[in-house]
Amino acid sequence: MPESDLPVEPPRASEPLDWTALCLWLAALLVTAVLYPRLPARLPFHWNGAGEVDLWAARPGAVAFGLLLPALIYLATWPPGPSQNCLGA
Repeated sequence: MPESDLPVEPPRASEPLDWTALCLWLAALLVTAVLYPRLPARLPFHWNGAGEVDLWAARPGAVAFGLLLPALIYLATWPPGPSQNCLGA
């Protein structure tokens, strides 16, 4: 089959958003790396209805959660290919 006859798959409509999300996540990673030494050892992690802190987290855990959660949500909602449904079948 000549190369010009190969089907060309159009880019996904969300491709610019993918790059934007990646750039924002990398910016957050960079800012976190720069500011990490200045963060306190314990960070507020949850507030009750009255606005009082009721859960504290150690710096490494809070930072890991803050950086990994958006990445995991993005990967969990990333659109599958055209021949797959959300279960991969």
